[in-house]
Amino acid sequence: MVERFYATGDLGPLCDLLERTYFKVFDNRDLRWSNELVVKTAFLVVLFNDAFYVMDSEPALERGYGDLMLRVRPHMRQYQLLDHLLEFKTRQFWIRMGRWPPVWNLLRFLVTTPTTPRVILMSLEDLFCDVDEFRQVFLPAWHRQLLTEGTRQRRRASRLTLSEIMTILIYFHRARYRNFKAFYLLPVCPHCRGEFPNLLSDNRFVALIPTARMPLCIYLHTRRGKDTGIAFINATSLVVCHNRRIHSHQVFKPVARRGGKTSMGWFHGFKLHLVVNDRGELLAFRVTPGNVDDREPVPALTPGLTGKLIGDRGSISQQLFDELWERGLQLITKVRRNMHNKLMPMVDKLLLRKRAIIESINNQIKNIQQIEHTRHRSVVNVMVNVLAALVAYTHQPRKPSLNLSKNKLNLLTSI
Repeated sequence: MVERFYATGDLGPLCDLLERTYFKVFDNRDLRWSNELVVKTAFLVVLFNDAFYVMDSEPALERGYGDLMLRVRPHMRQYQLLDHLLEFKTRQFWIRMGRWPPVWNLLRFLVTTPTTPRVILMSLEDLFCDVDEFRQVFLPAWHRQLLTEGTRQRRRASRLTLSEIMTILIYFHRARYRNFKAFYLLPVCPHCRGEFPNLLSDNRFVALIPTARMPLCIYLHTRRGKDTGIAFINATSLVVCHNRRIHSHQVFKPVARRGGKTSMGWFHGFKLHLVVNDRGELLAFRVTPGNVDDREPVPALTPGLTGKLIGDRGSISQQLFDELWERGLQLITKVRRNMHNKLMPMVDKLLLRKRAIIESINNQIKNIQQIEHTRHRSVVNVMVNVLAALVAYTHQPRKPSLNLSKNKLNLLTSI
């Protein structure tokens, strides 16, 4: 029955099954407290399939939010599966609409119709072609500039090419898997043999991940956005372990540091400093230990930028403001509670209200690209993980944006 729904979108038999089995135990008095969460939980239990679908509750649509979306994973679109958008309505809704049927049932459901995502993600083939074109230009130039000790070095090629390694690493951060081993063994090895005929074992692939560190770093720089005159800067924490395990943590002991108290509390790990423009495109990034001041890497992150740079209260510094002002970049921040208020143009106040765009980007990088977790066992691999996640974000078709036209952008930057 569930497989039939995946392929045809016929929700009627599934609704009847839920009403006869799941909701049979409810009494009439439960109708007063029934809500969409009860129904949504029941459907999640029945329809949950992490191998084929990405389950998204309350997805943001053009005119509001949906209740539950089942989106086929990109590498599973070769099968006859449909995307589904489910809307749940309670008994009170149908009474207000005047359409509640005379036959009593606990809840009625809107039968869904298959939906096609309006945003088409880059396919695996297109991603590989883009990465391979970069590799053909970068790899020979990189090898010519490598320093040698005067001895002959062996360069034995792997069965899996560098382009394939980079493609798999980037695609992992777009598939929304929490665990790379599960992603590699479940969807990649069984279903991607046609795209990657020379796949290696999981252990061997993990051993080859460090070889993609420098190519991913340079490839990420080629994916940088354009300077539009409006930029946002922020630093977010990358936690490597729980605070109670700081003293026993050994993997990142030489490089990770205990950071200051953020809005989410104390943390142990690194800081990711990001600079983005008004379109949500990545301009610059830097990874520092957790105890580094947010203001320290700002000059190195903003060379060549002009216009307005919007930051948070952690970027307040008169010395930093003067340094950036001499380069044609105006630093705009709010004032702290213990500071005197100051006059500010209305345009700058409006831009400060839009600083949430970079917070949204941090949220997507952490929760969609899975840039932060505590399962790393190698310092090099965690850097590769950060680079691949940022590259995956740059390939994202829709990014948080202010949607400013060229005329509005010129007006904001000229004031």
